[in-house]
Amino acid sequence: MAGLPEQAYAAGEVTSEGEDDDHLPHDLIDAVAVDSDPRVRRLRELLRERGWSGWNRMQRLAEPPD
Repeated sequence: MAGLPEQAYAAGEVTSEGEDDDHLPHDLIDAVAVDSDPRVRRLRELLRERGWSGWNRMQRLAEPPD
């Protein structure tokens, strides 16, 4: 599942064009998911290791983590 963003990005399906600035709904979904299922925390860690932030509103990190 953590590899899906790379596939979507390569296919041009993940862009930042036209995104709104309202992060609250996405932040709330993240918080509920993390509190409900410990696997979500690990999924977020894996995504960050691969250069992505979030999991329900994935965005490519400007600088990949070390």
